[in-house]
Amino acid sequence: MVVGDGSNYATPESYFDSTAAPAVGQKSTTKHHTMIVNGSASGQTWIGLYCNGQAGDNSMGGKDFILDNLTIREIPEEEVGVTISVEKSNLFKGETTAVTGTCLDKAEFTNTNPEVAVFDQKTNTIKALAAGTTTITAKLGKKAQTEASVTITVADRESYDVRTENTKIVTEKNSQPGVGASNILDNKTNTNWDGTWDKVTKENPAVAVIALGEQTTLSGFRFMQRNAYNANGMIQGYRYVVGNTLGDDGLIADGEKSDWISVENPKENTWVDQHFDKDM
Repeated sequence: MVVGDGSNYATPESYFDSTAAPAVGQKSTTKHHTMIVNGSASGQTWIGLYCNGQAGDNSMGGKDFILDNLTIREIPEEEVGVTISVEKSNLFKGETTAVTGTCLDKAEFTNTNPEVAVFDQKTNTIKALAAGTTTITAKLGKKAQTEASVTITVADRESYDVRTENTKIVTEKNSQPGVGASNILDNKTNTNWDGTWDKVTKENPAVAVIALGEQTTLSGFRFMQRNAYNANGMIQGYRYVVGNTLGDDGLIADGEKSDWISVENPKENTWVDQHFDKDM
């Protein structure tokens, strides 16, 4: 099952076991699944079935499914207890991250190092203040789960998003027609840069060179994995180069070049953060 909020959702952590008959003439099995959904404050929470395999004709998922005895009931927060999670746990100084969970308005909070980051219970956000690590714990003096924590790590650098109105793509390679690299600069999460899947390899990667339009100090970058209905197009790994000079081939000819960086367990509609070891 998958849980979404409006047009956004994350891929499931696990999938149902197959219940199909092992052979023609044999019986299928049935199974029961129970899940708890924490509704979003937006009022746009939804649940759905998520296909994670391909049928014989290469379409995603099976041809059909059988769903029976669907029951939806509201669970009192006191039964669920307190839960807490954050959008990002690694922050720069000055950054904020959204906090979600259950019973947060009723919980009491402790903070092991409030000089590093603080939690605003009214806005459900955590703001990074100084370099270091802190653990924020929510406690609820009732039955069910009564305690939950998140750990926040703050880098010793400030971070601000670079303005994109002056940025542009000056070189791109191995892009699909109509879904080029310019889509990564449009500030929209429902568009994407699509590489030529039958040509792109680690040795022949899709390439986008971005000109920032002015001298800029960078502390890192982030990108969103494909916001779509299947796992095709997930970025499995990448390499970055930061410099000031373009070569004759349109690629950056100087500066800092990273090793190959693998993305562990890539998931749709999730951010991948890359913090530099030093400002560039």
